[in-house]
Amino acid sequence: LADADHETDGKSRAELQAGIGVLDELYASLLTRGRARYNVKVWQNDLRLRLRYLRTRKVEDQWSALCEKVEGSYFADGQFAAGSRELQKIELKEGLERRQRAALLFFCKEAEGFIGELSRMLGPGVDGVELKTRRGSSYTRIIGSQEGGLMVEKDGVAFSLDWRDMDPRSLLQLHRSLIDRSGGEEKKEELLLQAMSFSWLRKLREEARGVAEEVIRIRPDFAVQWEQIMEDFGE
Repeated sequence: LADADHETDGKSRAELQAGIGVLDELYASLLTRGRARYNVKVWQNDLRLRLRYLRTRKVEDQWSALCEKVEGSYFADGQFAAGSRELQKIELKEGLERRQRAALLFFCKEAEGFIGELSRMLGPGVDGVELKTRRGSSYTRIIGSQEGGLMVEKDGVAFSLDWRDMDPRSLLQLHRSLIDRSGGEEKKEELLLQAMSFSWLRKLREEARGVAEEVIRIRPDFAVQWEQIMEDFGE
């Protein structure tokens, strides 16, 4: 028992979960019915309580309300730079909120790059693309980009589409073609971070996780940063 690691401080959720599993194995291996088995169960309970706390801890109401406002008024419209500025307008006292903001500012910077790459890609005369809207419409002719969205043409009629109107998964598919055509790993990593950040800010968490795994395969040290972000957001 002396070597059993049952400390809770400073551990991530993954480490706590792994520790619970190790203690399960230790408990099963004990032949005695005395104090040792009781101690293992107490240690496991401590780990579970800490894990539950990390999963359910709350942030300040003011910060939570600001995040909701920015998500609805800025991120949905593709205004990531403006959203970033809005997120910095209040003072945050707690470490959790400050870490969340730092992650969101990082995502905003990368998502702004996502929009920029798409705008350059979907210029006048681009062929072989399909853009879908959130209402199910589909467009194959892009006239060009403009502030806040794209210009499209259908049946000889040109009109504008706001970023908010477009299916974010359709935008990710278009951006994926840039990733697939990227030359070296450095450019690929840059584009993947853009797609990951856009996915997160548009509430496509599973897509963000999948792209993050691709980033980690290129740059393994990113796993530490990603795990901390997941923990800070209770994911």
